[in-house]
Amino acid sequence: MTSRTILTNGDTCNYAFGLDISEYNGLKTISHQGGTGDFTAQYVQIPSEKFAVVCLFNIPVDVTGLAYKITDLFFKGKPQTVAAPLPPEKAIVDPVIFETYVGKYFDENRRLEATITKETDHLVFDGPYQDKFEIYPSSDTSFFATVADLKFIFNKDPKGETAKVTIIQGDQKFPLAYLGTNIFPLKTEQLSQYTGDFYSEEINATYPVLFKDNKLFVKFPQSLAPFCKNNVEVELISEYADYFASPVSGFHFTRNAQNEISGFIIKDVGRVRNLIFNKVK
Repeated sequence: MTSRTILTNGDTCNYAFGLDISEYNGLKTISHQGGTGDFTAQYVQIPSEKFAVVCLFNIPVDVTGLAYKITDLFFKGKPQTVAAPLPPEKAIVDPVIFETYVGKYFDENRRLEATITKETDHLVFDGPYQDKFEIYPSSDTSFFATVADLKFIFNKDPKGETAKVTIIQGDQKFPLAYLGTNIFPLKTEQLSQYTGDFYSEEINATYPVLFKDNKLFVKFPQSLAPFCKNNVEVELISEYADYFASPVSGFHFTRNAQNEISGFIIKDVGRVRNLIFNKVK
């Protein structure tokens, strides 16, 4: 049950048989989160401390965040079983290098978008579900945070331009592609190109994409209504280029050789990922 999955490329991910095997404050955790509609649940176990917490809610809430807040309350005042590593020393880096890392970053698989800005002697990371925080250089390409055990490794392409940043927390790695500094959502007049009926052979279903009231909508089947506050017509929010957000999942529209919209991919719907839809001609 707790043997982590080995991917086809040889990497090991945190997912075991229905359980997430990770670390929290230096301690091994076994956890699982799930839900449907407005029902959510989170289980967290720390075997070495003989501790576990289960949160059950029937209202929309950050159940995972609350589970770990309860964990923090339990351990408050207890001696640390694992000594926290000392943060790296801050390096003196040419401020010009900071400029090359400024901009927006995006993780297509996890739908994570982040912005990095520059201060005098450090960078500021602004990501989802958290407040902004400073990251400091330990070298020209490596940075670290002081608010949490996070490392940031910047990579460049063969031309020497920023290609991505990899966020490292424990044994987890989150690569985010660099988008640049001039990334803007699509204008209203650009949205109509995405309309049409889109068919998935895999689930034998057609999802219409509609343009009305100067907004773009996807019409889901009634079975998905609980995930959309009982409204099957859900707005698609432009993120950048052909990527859109929705309450159900991220949408990536695809194009053919003539640069016309040819379909879309629903990135993550619970246990289903990369669900392909083709535009009906």
